[in-house]
Amino acid sequence: MPALKTTHPKPCTYAWLLLLFLSTASYLLGQDKTGTLFITSVLCITVIKGHLIIRYFMGIRGVKPLWHIIMGTYLAIIGAIIGIAYLSQ
Repeated sequence: MPALKTTHPKPCTYAWLLLLFLSTASYLLGQDKTGTLFITSVLCITVIKGHLIIRYFMGIRGVKPLWHIIMGTYLAIIGAIIGIAYLSQ
């Protein structure tokens, strides 16, 4: 009788589960709450989610560091623009 082969989940599976958790958390935080703390929390969660997507699902893990810098800078700039737009009101 052949032995059963156990397989471990890939890192992208853990990232996907974390994305589900963070999406639920940002949804619950954003429900009818309009304070600066809540907006900042949801924005931080969104930036973390963006980082996870870039790292695990865009296929840039084995490329030159320049691409990591480009995507990280893009994420930081977009996050800052959105943060300034919401927090300046």
